[in-house]
Amino acid sequence: MREIKFRGQREDNGEWIKGSLIQLNSGLCYITQNIHGLHLPLTGNLLCEFTHKVAPGTVGQFTGLKDKNGVEVYEGDVISQLVTSTPTDAFSQFTIKFIDGCFKKKDKGNGSPLGWVASCCIEVIGNIHENPELLEQNA
Repeated sequence: MREIKFRGQREDNGEWIKGSLIQLNSGLCYITQNIHGLHLPLTGNLLCEFTHKVAPGTVGQFTGLKDKNGVEVYEGDVISQLVTSTPTDAFSQFTIKFIDGCFKKKDKGNGSPLGWVASCCIEVIGNIHENPELLEQNA
């Protein structure tokens, strides 16, 4: 079974955190960090200590895949992929997006499903929030 978790950038200090997403009707988003050895439900001060407000636009879901270096791949990441259909080794860059009910590698078109990608062939090189210059290469 695939682990379902999210990543977001804290509004108070800009740090990236991973865990369970709490999204309120008001549009506010919080991530509760997964703390090993503690069992839910967390209550009171303990819940507050591990729950942080994150910028809604930075929230991305874990795809369930890791790249060739063991780095988790999240929605909003930019990956470099080895393209073997060329006579020489060439790399293409893609942005990870959740489109039509699945994670896709998106460049100029609608994207192709991420599920078939061999993790040994991809590398996370940044994300759309901290590395907007990488988006220009996909335009």
